[in-house]
Amino acid sequence: MKLLDHVTTYWDALDSTYTTVPTVTPTYRLDGYHTAVYTLVNHAIELHVHILTGLIYKLVALPGYGGKFKKSISVGMPIYQIHDLNIDIKFDDVESGFYIPGTPGILFEPDLENSWPEDSPVLGVGCITIYDEDYIDHSNEYGIEYALNHRPR
Repeated sequence: MKLLDHVTTYWDALDSTYTTVPTVTPTYRLDGYHTAVYTLVNHAIELHVHILTGLIYKLVALPGYGGKFKKSISVGMPIYQIHDLNIDIKFDDVESGFYIPGTPGILFEPDLENSWPEDSPVLGVGCITIYDEDYIDHSNEYGIEYALNHRPR
């Protein structure tokens, strides 16, 4: 899966996750006014889709996801182990997660809500979020005209 792909590119995967009847639309939950969130339970991944364009602007690796970021950081891993790998991470107070300076669009969200950097020795990576920062910053500018010009053919 790639960021800014149209959600219909993965419709078969979404269908097989939710139902054995291919004509049934996959279920989702709304997150705010312009986001539909599809959860691929079998793969421990969430797809955040901009409703107006149908584009996937954020992917979230949930607990149970088997992959790793840069072959070293996984969901469930203690934060202190990231430091032990000599990977410089900083805490973002606004997003309440850890990021790698100079690597936009990646956030390691702690497994404890409302945590602070001082908690990092006891925190684990609750999920890994990958997002298109530019798309999020400008998503209010995208509407039906953008969607029509960028839909899959």
